[in-house]
Amino acid sequence: MKIVFLGRDACMTAAHSDASGILIDRRILVDCGYFVADRLLTLGIQPQAIETLLFTHMHHDHYFGLPQILFWYLQSGKPLERLNIYGPEHDLARVVELSFEFLQAGKGRAFYEDCGRPTLHPLSKKSGFALKFDRQNDASQRGQMNTSDDADFVYKVTTCASYHPVDGLCYRIADSAGKVLSLTGDTFWRDDIPDALADCDALVHETALTTSPVDLSNPPQCLHSNIDIAVRTAKMSRAKRLYVLHFAESSCDDVQKRAKELGLEAVYPKLLYEYEV
Repeated sequence: MKIVFLGRDACMTAAHSDASGILIDRRILVDCGYFVADRLLTLGIQPQAIETLLFTHMHHDHYFGLPQILFWYLQSGKPLERLNIYGPEHDLARVVELSFEFLQAGKGRAFYEDCGRPTLHPLSKKSGFALKFDRQNDASQRGQMNTSDDADFVYKVTTCASYHPVDGLCYRIADSAGKVLSLTGDTFWRDDIPDALADCDALVHETALTTSPVDLSNPPQCLHSNIDIAVRTAKMSRAKRLYVLHFAESSCDDVQKRAKELGLEAVYPKLLYEYEV
């Protein structure tokens, strides 16, 4: 399994950066930040080539790129039904439909007639499903796991709830080679998250509060994490590597220094660089 970070910055990004977006094996996109089309094109990937999109939650800096993906589908003539979008059941359909209204310049002023819709997969707080891909990288999705034909799966995905002001999901993604990638999305500490993401080769954890002190018994209103929470989650989930993101690059040295004090290395990923999980 290989991952590329399209964004790693805070919600109000610096120039030439982005807030979110993780590409898995050049075919699964987790969240899409402000400049997702540009990021994909820079990697030599047409945005409409993405057929599997997972959302951790529906905050602006994680879904603003969705209209770009939809636009590339519409302009290229590729059927929208081939785009499979997974995300929190409470917000998924509403945000997708609002994205269409934005592209159509409002109701009754359609640019695209009878354009169809993506295939939506609303996920509960605890979900399990498999993603399969054929040799041409065309995706076919299944809903709930079916143990009768697990032998041909490529990725098994399970979720748990994050702890954030809007409904959100943490993802644990295992490929057929046994590699495991866990992603928290945006979240404060929850006791059940480490177990849900356990035994992963790589944990991607947001650290928006950087080195600011937090009290686990008194969550901040923003419900974000600091480096202490990220390291705690990594240790309790037995993660082999910790990637930290969702903060300004200027805080990188302080975050990594604090992680070392806590006994763990934290990697602030390079943008558009391919990492092996």
